[in-house]
Amino acid sequence: MAIVRLSHLADGDLDSIRDFICKNDRAAANSVLEELFNTLELLAANSGIGQRRDDLQPGLRLFSLRPYVIMYLAAEDGIHVVRIVLGARDFPALFSHDS
Repeated sequence: MAIVRLSHLADGDLDSIRDFICKNDRAAANSVLEELFNTLELLAANSGIGQRRDDLQPGLRLFSLRPYVIMYLAAEDGIHVVRIVLGARDFPALFSHDS
């Protein structure tokens, strides 16, 4: 069984996504989170399917689940999720050591 590990930032991203959607529709929030978790499990079992973005961080992969982008690193036993953000975010700024 492949393992999904969440960074503290990714865990916070999921909380923010849930809280934002819950303001209007709790059922929709649950549905979005379920879809995100299903996708994380898919990625853990198939960690090479995301787009490589070594320009942001060595070994980083991105997988789009519109409107979100899952940023992760492949591991021998699954994945390490770095962030889960809106696709419109400035990705280089997320990895800038100056921010």
